Amino acid sequence: MVKSWNHTIGDKKLVAAYLTGKLEVKGTKDDITVSAEAKAGGYIINKEIALIKANGSVFAPQQGKSKASLHVYLLGQHVINMDKSADLNYKLNDSKQHNIDVHADLHFSIGPVPITAKLGAKGNVGVRYAINTSAAKASLVVTPFVDARVYAQVAIDVGFASGGAGGEVVLIKSDLTFGAEVALSMDATRGPLLTQHVYAQNK
Repeated sequence: MVKSWNHTIGDKKLVAAYLTGKLEVKGTKDDITVSAEAKAGGYIINKEIALIKANGSVFAPQQGKSKASLHVYLLGQHVINMDKSADLNYKLNDSKQHNIDVHADLHFSIGPVPITAKLGAKGNVGVRYAINTSAAKASLVVTPFVDARVYAQVAIDVGFASGGAGGEVVLIKSDLTFGAEVALSMDATRGPLLTQHVYAQNK
């Protein structure tokens, strides 16, 4: 089973932001797997800025070693690089965040007057996550979050006179929590049973 969530705001021609997630659950009579992906980013004058990229998975068998992996990139930096194999039980709960300030510079003229402008976004981005595995049970929760403001600065300089103006507004302030809890059990009459709880919440 695959579930996807998307949240986009803004005008891609100037400034826009997006927050997306995908969750996949698989089960057999011997094991279960939960995997998730999350991305957050934006566009400044049609140039894409990758803010968050995260992917993780949890594998829980009836017997043997459980496996968990999580890789998170914030502004292109590999801040979480985790591949774990453990005897059945494993728990992890943590978060990472990063300040952002990305912008584009523009140069143009209004008549004979040269204008310099800066259009950008600043704030912070990050991801919270929780992994839990035991015998034939697994849960994975990933919450990417973005708190970004758009700002603009405009200045003129014609030698004998100079001046400028600026301002900022909220672009996106959003948390996207999505996760799954999966368990595999045996029923005497019906055989192996897979129970799952998949959820998402966007604030």
